[in-house]
Amino acid sequence: QSRNSRLDVKREEILFEPIIDETFSQLSFATPTGKAVEKIISVHQEKPFYCDRWRLKVILNNVISNAIRYRNGRDPVIKVDVNVTEQGAQVRIEDNGKGIAKEHLKHVCRMFYRATDDGAGSGLGLYIVKEAIDKLNGSINIDSVEGQGTTVQLVIPEVVAA
Repeated sequence: QSRNSRLDVKREEILFEPIIDETFSQLSFATPTGKAVEKIISVHQEKPFYCDRWRLKVILNNVISNAIRYRNGRDPVIKVDVNVTEQGAQVRIEDNGKGIAKEHLKHVCRMFYRATDDGAGSGLGLYIVKEAIDKLNGSINIDSVEGQGTTVQLVIPEVVAA
């Protein structure tokens, strides 16, 4: 039984910039020396956004660590765009990594499914993301071009007060 399915969804005020910075700094160890991750972050947030901080961090952490892990032999460039509206938060995370082959795309959110056999991943990252997104009543859409990179689009509704 995973922690995600057990825990109630919390409602906490989220500021996207610090949470994204925190995620990158926690993951910086994941890059071999000399290969700095170039981050291009743009956040449009003019109003408070209420969500479950722990789940949001789990989502960002897994998607961004994939972007770093599956880089394509070149310096990783990761773009994160966040737009907070009345409808919730739209988060778009784009990388210039290996990409995911078409035939794997529809399966990548399944438990233990690995689109690559290079042994780097557990096959749980996107499954965990999908579970957390479902728990927040959001959606995930993954678009990828093999050899060019991947774009993960998340729509995260606000957690309303009980």
